Amino acid sequence: MGLRIHPRTFSGSLKPDKREQPTKARSLENNSMSTKLYVGNLSFDTTEIDLQDHFAQAGTVSEAALMQDKFTGKSRGFAFVTMSNAEEAQKAISLFHGRDFMNRALTVNEARPREDRTGGGPRSFGGGSGGGDRREGGGGGGYSKRY
Repeated sequence: MGLRIHPRTFSGSLKPDKREQPTKARSLENNSMSTKLYVGNLSFDTTEIDLQDHFAQAGTVSEAALMQDKFTGKSRGFAFVTMSNAEEAQKAISLFHGRDFMNRALTVNEARPREDRTGGGPRSFGGGSGGGDRREGGGGGGYSKRY
């Protein structure tokens, strides 16, 4: 018995459909260098204004975004700086990568797209069986089965 193909799922052509290629990949091929830079190993005292002023030495800064912890508001020690064109971005990498800024050696690279973070569902860490008196099975967390 041979390979069976349902008539509604087969279009008749075995050539790949060019429309299925991601548009983001094509746009990156046309632009050999992105203008968005990852800046790491920042001092926790660094502000967006400090970054903007520092990177202005390499050219026009379109945006400086310091990443902050969503609960505490404190710096996470890295940022993204967008330069106005690819040449200025390359100049910033060559000027600042490995160089000292606010007593820290900076890491400056071309920013990569964010990786997909689908982990297969919500995480469960167990424990925490609610409030109440421990003698009645409440509180304390952990294993809650009573014998």
